[in-house]
Amino acid sequence: MKNLPEIRLRETTQNNEEINNVNLKTLNKIRKHKIGGVPDFIQSSFFPKCPKCNEEMLSYGQLDSVDGEMILGDDGMIYVFVCKHCLKTKSFCQYH
Repeated sequence: MKNLPEIRLRETTQNNEEINNVNLKTLNKIRKHKIGGVPDFIQSSFFPKCPKCNEEMLSYGQLDSVDGEMILGDDGMIYVFVCKHCLKTKSFCQYH
């Protein structure tokens, strides 16, 4: 299946200030937030099938953990998939 083009997302604050005393340029190299592209799976690859039509779903994006109260498991990631035929969605989390 063809992937969506990859668009990396960058973290910023309203005033481009540092987040948790970490330089934003460094933080954006570490974080793996993105829309489209091939998922950066933490564990084994898993491309879900649509519950309606049983076709393999398209990777729509991923959101990396955010420090502090928003950390997912052990520095996990949320993956989002969509069926290009039925527009059903599925998301799941993987972590170290």
